[in-house]
Amino acid sequence: MKVYELTSFNIENQFFNEKRFFSNMKAAKEQYELLKDYLIYNHDLNPESIEYWGGEKQILDGKFIICITTHDVVKSASGYLK
Repeated sequence: MKVYELTSFNIENQFFNEKRFFSNMKAAKEQYELLKDYLIYNHDLNPESIEYWGGEKQILDGKFIICITTHDVVKSASGYLK
């Protein structure tokens, strides 16, 4: 089973301002685009200075890193509930 983690990291203040988990890539990509638009609009970032690092990782105006990371979950959650 795969789990997709969407994160947004503030480079200047060194903290994660968003961390969400999804069970499918389609939902993660939709939220990725919404998060990117939100950060550009609400933090007065220049949409022309977006660096692409391949795949689902971008640096927005040198201030935020947003990315989708894929995690493979091998153990069932029921194993942790004992």
